[in-house]
Amino acid sequence: MIAVKLSSPPGICRGWALAGCVYACCLLAGSSARAHHPLWESAPQVSSDGVWTDWIIDGQWRIQRHAIIGHYRLLDPHERRRAFGDMLQCYGQLQDYRATGEVPEMPAEVVICLHGWRGNRASMLPLGQVLSDQGGYAVLNFGYAS
Repeated sequence: MIAVKLSSPPGICRGWALAGCVYACCLLAGSSARAHHPLWESAPQVSSDGVWTDWIIDGQWRIQRHAIIGHYRLLDPHERRRAFGDMLQCYGQLQDYRATGEVPEMPAEVVICLHGWRGNRASMLPLGQVLSDQGGYAVLNFGYAS
């Protein structure tokens, strides 16, 4: 279990800073666009199944990459898929949602909760809740394929 504090200068997206950390730790593979299906985009997604890695976390929104097939998805705070395909498609959709006000601004400082090997993002929820409720911290609960 690791919790680290990530700060960045004003104007720098903490999600991109986190993506840079992930990029440094993961081997990149190519991705290709996949077809959209309306039912897939509205159904809750399983994020803690060990094959999804968060590439960008923006508030409670996240862009994840599938470890095996390499495609990306954009999840809203309710774990519903809003976009599917390559990184540019998902990031473009995230920016569209940001423009409509659905994605709030990130605070200047956040605490990142990172689970251990064979764990999942859900295992860090209690720690994140305590840090938020008792410490007043903004918390990013980072998930990765393990």
